[in-house]
Amino acid sequence: MSERERVKLRGGPEGSVSWVYLTEGGDLVVECFDYSEEANDHFGNDVAFLVTVAATDKARVFERLGGEGMCSDAALVALVEARFASYFEARRWLDDEGVQYQHEFDAWA
Repeated sequence: MSERERVKLRGGPEGSVSWVYLTEGGDLVVECFDYSEEANDHFGNDVAFLVTVAATDKARVFERLGGEGMCSDAALVALVEARFASYFEARRWLDDEGVQYQHEFDAWA
């Protein structure tokens, strides 16, 4: 699965869309692209929020989400898609579980 193969999550605030995908390096990314009027009013354009879980922590996330067997990339993405409706739910869960991630805000998405 490449970074271009994003899986759209089913929910989130109006005027936004969330995806889950893996980078070429194997990191797990959950992203929110906010194209709402509020984003444009506050920032002057669309914005994006991203959390990136290092490839070395994917098995831990897989296990905590209830994954069984080997942690394949496709199985991990499917678990994230099934469990979380949006970036915001996924980020809250990562925080609650104490999973380390890198947070990024793109003010020029």
